[in-house]
Amino acid sequence: MTGRSRARDRSRPSGGALWLPTKLPNLAAWYRGDLGITLNGGTVSAWADQSGNGRHATNGTAAQQPTYGTASGMRGHAALSFDGGDILTTSAFDMPRACSCFVVCGSLTTRGMLVEHGNGDGFYLYADGNAAAAVFGATGLGYHRSFQNPPTTWTPANSHSAMIYDESAAPVLRSSDGVITPTSTDGVAQASQTRNKSLSIGARSGLSLQHNGQILEVILYSRALTAGEIAAVELYLSNRYGV
Repeated sequence: MTGRSRARDRSRPSGGALWLPTKLPNLAAWYRGDLGITLNGGTVSAWADQSGNGRHATNGTAAQQPTYGTASGMRGHAALSFDGGDILTTSAFDMPRACSCFVVCGSLTTRGMLVEHGNGDGFYLYADGNAAAAVFGATGLGYHRSFQNPPTTWTPANSHSAMIYDESAAPVLRSSDGVITPTSTDGVAQASQTRNKSLSIGARSGLSLQHNGQILEVILYSRALTAGEIAAVELYLSNRYGV
């Protein structure tokens, strides 16, 4: 898989060293629109994981591959455009319930599933519906914890969205405007559990709950980040995308 140049990276604060998501431990997977892109004509057949874990997101079916624009996203950054029928998926890998997931979206037509580990049995970050972020419990037990009924003012368009989950309460949903307050939460505490599942980007496995819009970057950690670490990731995203 071939990467693209880092020369246009705007994530370096003025006078400071370049900060990247690899600076923090437990980086499970990282995808960025200008790195690790394999093209099938004008569509993306593979998006290489930049974490070093080899969890590349792929799709061999041309009709289900997102289109690619080298400068179509915010601030002229590269973006993958999912049309409501596209999905990229990794091989299965272990993830605990505790996690931190950041997704940068550009233009948006219809909200849908941004990222999901599993298929209704792991965790997800969903840009529509009453459960915007959820971590599922053991088989047959439904939600472990979920963030219910996000305010209608929340939109992932031209913004970053993040789910932070530490197993002690409902997931925390964040955006470029800060913490988003749920109308309600759901689920009960259950024993910690590691899931060996694939990661899907742009839709739920099987092409349901499809997202129609741009995705520029996905960052996933296999633990809940601290407040200082969250601030570092969000500063990196702000410096790079202006969100």
